[in-house]
Amino acid sequence: MDAQTSTLGGRNPSSPSSPASISTRINQVFRQLTLLGENLLTRYGSLTKKQKILVLLLLSTYTLITLGFLIVGPQEIFHKTAQLALWISSQPLGVPLILALITVLSFPPTVGYGTAITLCGLGWANEKLIDPNDGHVTQRTNLLRAWILASTGCILGSSCSFLFFRYWIVRRGEGGGWVGRMLKDETFVAMGKAVKSRGTKMVILIRFCPFPFAYSNLFFASLHSSVSYRQFLLSTALITPKLFLHVFIGQRMYQLMDRDQRAKMDFWSKLVNAIYIAIGSLVGFLTSWVVWRETRKILDETRDQEPEGGNEDEQEEETEGNLDEDDRDQEILLPTPSNKSDPQRNRLEDLESGKRLLSDYD
Repeated sequence: MDAQTSTLGGRNPSSPSSPASISTRINQVFRQLTLLGENLLTRYGSLTKKQKILVLLLLSTYTLITLGFLIVGPQEIFHKTAQLALWISSQPLGVPLILALITVLSFPPTVGYGTAITLCGLGWANEKLIDPNDGHVTQRTNLLRAWILASTGCILGSSCSFLFFRYWIVRRGEGGGWVGRMLKDETFVAMGKAVKSRGTKMVILIRFCPFPFAYSNLFFASLHSSVSYRQFLLSTALITPKLFLHVFIGQRMYQLMDRDQRAKMDFWSKLVNAIYIAIGSLVGFLTSWVVWRETRKILDETRDQEPEGGNEDEQEEETEGNLDEDDRDQEILLPTPSNKSDPQRNRLEDLESGKRLLSDYD
C-alpha cells in the first residue's frame, strides 16, 4: 500500500516526465552534439586551404541571409527581391545579364541553375505597362517571353559547358582532380555504360532525370566516343518544355512576393496562388521521380548484364595475348627455312669445301 501510494502520489523516477529521465535525455543530446562538433572540426581540419576558404565563404553567406531575414523581415526581403527582378527585366542589359548568369551556373561545381530559371518567371513573366496619358501602371502576364528566355539560357549555357569540358577532357584527359574523381563515381560509370549500350534514347532519358544540370553537362562531355554534340543538343532542346513549369511557378511567386500585388489579393486568391505553386512543384517532383526510377531500372539491368558478357576490352586483350602466344609456339615448331637461295652464303660454303679437299690431297 505504501509502495502504491508513493508511486501514485509522487513521480516514478523511470517515467519519461521525471526529472531524472529529462536530465538523462539532455545529457544524451549534449553528448551527440559534442560528437557532431568534433567530427565537423576533424573534417574541416582535413580540408585543403582552398576548401577551407570556400567553407568559410558559404557559412558567411548563409549567416548574412539568416540575419537579413531576422532583422529586415521575410516580407520586406521578398518584396525587394520581386522589385529587383522586375527592374532587371526592364533594363536594356537585363536579358544579357540573366543569360550570362544561367551560363555560369551551367558549369560545375556551381549550383543555382533552377533558381536562375525561376528568376526568368519572376522578372520576365510579369510586365509593367505605363499609360502615357495618365501614367497609370497595369500588370500583364507574359509567360511565353519568360519561357523563350529560359530556354535560350538553357541551350546556351549547356552548350558552352559541354564544349568547354569536351575540349578539356580530349586535350588534357580526365586527370586526378575533382573532374577525374567525379567521372570515376559509380553512378557516372554505370550511366556511361548504359549510354554506350542504348544510345540516344538513354541520353534523352538521363536529360529528363533530376540530375544536377551542371554535372550532367560534364557527364555528357566526358562521353566523347558515345555522345556527339548533335545528340547532346537534341536532348537539351527536348527538355525545354519542362522549363515552362519553372517559369509558371516564378510568375505565381511574384504575385505573392510583391507587396502591391499581394495587397490587391484577398485570402482566397492568395490561397489559389499557393495551391498553384504547390501543385506545380509536386508535378515536377513526381515527373522527375518516375523518370529517375525508370532510369535506375536500366542502370541495374546494365550492371546485371556486365558479368555475363564481361568487359569487352579485357576480352580483346586476352584474345590478342592468346594469339601472340600461339604465333610464338608455331614459330618454334616450324622448321627453319634453308638459306639455299642466298648466293653469297653458297659461295662461302663452296670455298670451305674446296679448302678441305686440298688439305686432304696434301
